[in-house]
Amino acid sequence: MCLCCWGGMIYHVPEFFKFPDQCVLRDAFNFWLNGVPTFASADGTITTIMPFGLMQPRCLPNGRIKDKFSQEYLPIMRKLMSTPNLPFDINSTTIIPHELAQAAFTLALDYLKTQVSYIFSDPKFKGNHNWSVGTWSKRVCFSEIRKYGTPIPIGNAPKKPI
Repeated sequence: MCLCCWGGMIYHVPEFFKFPDQCVLRDAFNFWLNGVPTFASADGTITTIMPFGLMQPRCLPNGRIKDKFSQEYLPIMRKLMSTPNLPFDINSTTIIPHELAQAAFTLALDYLKTQVSYIFSDPKFKGNHNWSVGTWSKRVCFSEIRKYGTPIPIGNAPKKPI
């Protein structure tokens, strides 16, 4: 795990790091598992960025970096990583081989289809394979599920509080 010290603080990312813009879900999943193996910092040195899944928001600098991680990466990745029977330990600090990561992504995407089926069946959401990770996080939040999701069958509805 890489820790970086700058500005008098210890962070999970180097000083000039920024999360990839318009990162598609497949790439974000790989970054979540394996991080960025070769990141060129501002001074030209090559460093490794830890798997995004091991990062903690409290160990990221305030502002755009922390916000992007918390609002764009975290929501959708938590859903994907809740997939039952992923073929590896989700808390592993070892590099996940590419083939295993791709197989896990396919499994996680299939699971996501069962959780937010409206995204895959409604023509309004076509082209979702090109969505950025931020769009995915927006589309799987609770308010979107309430707005577009399938109604819960009456027998499975939560009981009203007394």
